[in-house]
This record gives sequence, structure tokens and C-alpha cells, in this order.
Amino acid sequence: MQPRVYRAEGIVLRRIAVGEADRIVTLFTREHGKIQVIAKGSRRLLSRFAGATEPFVHLRTLLAVGQNLDVLTQAEVQNAFPRLRDDLARLGYAAYFVELVDASVAERQPQPEIWDLLLAALTVVEVSPLPEAVARGVEVQLLALAGYAPELTLCVLDRAPVDREVGFHPLRGGVLCPRCARSTPGTLSLSAAGLRALRALRTTPLVEAHRLLATSALCRELASCLVPFLRHRFDAPLHSLRFVEAVTAAPPSEAIPG
Repeated sequence: MQPRVYRAEGIVLRRIAVGEADRIVTLFTREHGKIQVIAKGSRRLLSRFAGATEPFVHLRTLLAVGQNLDVLTQAEVQNAFPRLRDDLARLGYAAYFVELVDASVAERQPQPEIWDLLLAALTVVEVSPLPEAVARGVEVQLLALAGYAPELTLCVLDRAPVDREVGFHPLRGGVLCPRCARSTPGTLSLSAAGLRALRALRTTPLVEAHRLLATSALCRELASCLVPFLRHRFDAPLHSLRFVEAVTAAPPSEAIPG
């Protein structure tokens, strides 16, 4: 029999106001996957849940099984990532990571590796000298964990090995050899340095991403390939990228496939 009360370690993905004082909070938990819970009274000024239901907060919870939604009964904040909230660009990237994860995981399906990646992303982007490099690492590693890693070794059309400047096609799932790239509409350019970086990002810790992607130009090149690929694979609009573009001087570009 399922216990009526259970513990979960979670990260707040989003929340909505309901009634006069409550919130429905979407938590991504390490043990139980993505769940929606009700935090009663959390919109009241002196509520003990007010800080715990902010987006991106990492918390430990005690939840009670409810008839429709489980109920948040206890919450202990582990990290509220305060420096994210003092920097609009970092805040935008945090929102992007949460949106990506929300789009990639199903409800009540535990994904501990993706949970660990999200926690690492929020921790590292708070202090990284190049937040956009962290974003590229998150994109590549999340795609791999979700089973959607782009093909980066063989041409997706003729299976020829590729190891230099190539094309990348978001809808076809990866790299194209030069011959196929020239004849395939919607192909995006990818330099040899960009290809090497994409391959390395799969195993590079997020805290080291800024060393691998040392320039904003390389970050933007990878973004031009990865963002449309992510939108296609997860069928997600990724609205938070518009905020990132609005607050960064060198926004991640996106080429629209033909």
C-alpha cells in the first residue's frame, strides 16, 4: 500500500495561483519525477511556504497524498540560488534550463540523471563567467539523457564519416557531410571547432564548459544548431530564450531551417 505521507527532494519548475491564497506548484523530484502539488496558503505574506515555492528553489519536502493533488506539508529550502535573482541574464538561463527539463520529462517518471543535471546547471550558472557556455552543455547533455542526442559522427543521410567543417540539420537529426549539406535545404553551417565542441560537451562537466567554449561566438554557433534541434525534438516553444535575448548583448542566434 502506498504511504499516505512521503518525502521528496525537488526543484520548483513553475507555479500558478489558485483561490485566494494557494498555489499549485510543479516540482521535479529526484525520487518521483515531475509532480504537481498544492501549497496551501503559500501566497500569504507570512506563509512558511512562501520562499519554498519560488521558481528554481531546491528543497526537501514532505508530501501528503491527496484526492486530486498531493499536498505540500513541509518544505526545507536547500538552495534558493539568490545570485540568480540579482543578474537578469543568469536568471534567464535558469528559466531556460527549467523550461527545457519541463518539456523533456513526463509526469511521475523518475529521471534522477536529468534531475542531477538540472541541479548542477542551476548551481554552476549562478557563478560561471560564461553562462551561455553552461547553456550549451546543458542542451547537449539533456538531449543525450533524454535519448535524443544528435548524430555527430556519421552523415545522417549517406552515413559517411564526418570530421571537419560540416552541415547540421535540426530536422534530420544531426550532421551532414559536405556533399549532402550542399544539396539539402535547411542545412546549417557547423565549423570543425563547433563539431569538436559539440562532441566534447557530452562528457565535459558543466563547471568546465566555459573553458571548452571560450568565446561567445562559438557559443552562438552551437546555439544556432542546438536550439532549433531542441524545439523540434521536445516540441517546445522555449519562451525563456526571448528573455535571454532581450537581456544579453550577444544573444544566442537561431537559424530557421527551410
